[in-house]
Amino acid sequence: GCSNTATVTIAVNSLPTVTVTSTTDTTCLNQSVNLTANTSLDVTSINWAVIGGANLGSGNPLTIHPTGTDYCVGVTVSNLNLCSARDTICVHVNQPPVVSISGLSAQYCANDPCSPITGVPAGGVFSGPGISAGMFCPQIAGAGTKCITYTYTDPVTGCSKDTTWCITVNPLPVLSVSGYSASYCPTDGPVTLIGS
Repeated sequence: GCSNTATVTIAVNSLPTVTVTSTTDTTCLNQSVNLTANTSLDVTSINWAVIGGANLGSGNPLTIHPTGTDYCVGVTVSNLNLCSARDTICVHVNQPPVVSISGLSAQYCANDPCSPITGVPAGGVFSGPGISAGMFCPQIAGAGTKCITYTYTDPVTGCSKDTTWCITVNPLPVLSVSGYSASYCPTDGPVTLIGS
């Protein structure tokens, strides 16, 4: 039989390359983390997206604010030949501690003595007007609305959380006495004093 041969030249375009790096692989909830796509020189487009979630745009580096427990992001890059490559990275998210304040009343008088207050978990720092040696002192704080903040940092994760409690320090009443003279004689009669 008859036969013939045909030759076809096919161009196999090179793939781009991409490797994602981050400023940290562990962070605290909603703290910022920078991701960088390290690409080959032929890359012309970059697209970031949360794995199974929203598109994050084309910025490089990209700043994210991770949520959840493990926050995973993928990046897809393309070159002029429309060939693409992909890489992913996950950032573990530590949750903030749960903090609270006890020992504070809703209201105080301006001359009340200092009262001890407690922050949970122990080991945090109190701040605000009238705070002295782990106590709230109305006489130091003065009259008005006063807000006390307790801040705690988890020594294992390094994550911090604070809580604030606002209280009212009531001013002391202003007293006056009238109806008397500056001096009297022993024989003077009774005097009626008026207090207000």
